[in-house]
Amino acid sequence: MITLRIKYADTAVNIQFPCTDNVLMAKLMELYAADHEGDPFFVEEVIEPGDIALFFETAFVDLDKVNYLAKRMENFMDKEINQFFAASMLEGHSAVKDLIKPFCVALL
Repeated sequence: MITLRIKYADTAVNIQFPCTDNVLMAKLMELYAADHEGDPFFVEEVIEPGDIALFFETAFVDLDKVNYLAKRMENFMDKEINQFFAASMLEGHSAVKDLIKPFCVALL
């Protein structure tokens, strides 16, 4: 599970990923940004897990990509999550898209 504090203009909300499209749309409405679906949003804070702060905090992210990543990570055990982030840091990854690449390669 990934929980981020997302900021848009002067409003911020916590979003817990993975979530349904309806939940994501409701959160965008809370941000007064429903018409900006698909735009990158600013991550004000990483609430959990703390290991991902390097990849997310004070960055702009595509919420759909974060949701996809969280859905893939649902099957990880705690130890696997730590290993995944440690390996990603060693590889020099620094963005959400870099974290998603291993899952896409596995599908080929």
